[in-house]
Amino acid sequence: MNYRQIISRLLDCLGANNSCTGYDYIIYGLLLVMDDVKRINLITKSLYIDIAKFYNTSWNCVEKNIRAVVNSIWNSGNEELLEIIFKKSMQKKKLTNKQFFRYMYEYISVLYSKASIEDYNFCFTCPISQHYCKWLDEFYKNVKSQSEN
Repeated sequence: MNYRQIISRLLDCLGANNSCTGYDYIIYGLLLVMDDVKRINLITKSLYIDIAKFYNTSWNCVEKNIRAVVNSIWNSGNEELLEIIFKKSMQKKKLTNKQFFRYMYEYISVLYSKASIEDYNFCFTCPISQHYCKWLDEFYKNVKSQSEN
């Protein structure tokens, strides 16, 4: 399973700019979280430090750059997708980095909780508007094609 591609595609669809340094930090951080979910609860004591070591920078820089990407995603305007992944309508304020990693981890985990993506019956409608969601359709087709390779 190529989590790096899935995470990158998901960030792109959320409106993250892949030229931002925090974009790469998020991908690497989510890969670490996929490997050990306990890291989410140790975001400042473990996750930021491990990302900083990998990229040869400070944990403060990692935190700041991730926050910048999370804020840009939150303000991206993709309300349907933000609602599906982050339950945006239930959030009173912008997500913290820790919340962002938790929701992303949970969403990606749900995608792969079934033994076979082909057996999973995806709903391509927005849970709010109840209209067809082109992004979900494309995303799940992409996930399915990657799982077949």
